[in-house]
Amino acid sequence: MRAFQEVTAQSTLMRSILQMPLRLGLGQYWLGRKQFGRAREQMQELCRLAATSGERTYLALGRQGLAEAALTQRDFPTAERELSEALHAIDGYEVPLAEWRVCATAARTELVRGRRVKADAYLTRSAAVLDRLAASLTDDADLHRSFLAQPTVQTIRRHGRLAARPLAVARRAPR
Repeated sequence: MRAFQEVTAQSTLMRSILQMPLRLGLGQYWLGRKQFGRAREQMQELCRLAATSGERTYLALGRQGLAEAALTQRDFPTAERELSEALHAIDGYEVPLAEWRVCATAARTELVRGRRVKADAYLTRSAAVLDRLAASLTDDADLHRSFLAQPTVQTIRRHGRLAARPLAVARRAPR
């Protein structure tokens, strides 16, 4: 932490650039520890920094983290509001590192709310983004394998493929 403070003390721009991944990491850490108040503080600061700089990926990830905290605490209206903000942040932008996570959280939220069709659509979208990310890594076989071996990536891709099947069958069915 002292090294971070020394580097960021030198430049306001550097401080801002380094604060975003730091805040995201701390927010995710506190979410994992179920310290939701601390997680929210970090994610809110991340959103503030990202909004100030126009950084869409971190803005969406901050909102997604806030939605995760709300979802875990069964505060569904807040989760939906944060996800709406996250989806708005990525709309029209190429931000796959945020998009797949936002869509995965949106799918979980929709499932909890009993909206299976919407959940399946978000899972399918999340899996499609992960497939594009995986395809972009084929030049580095080790990185590609490592990415595809991540448990979260495997789960979302598997569920996304399953969710897409009924949609594909429904599209082909005669009317």
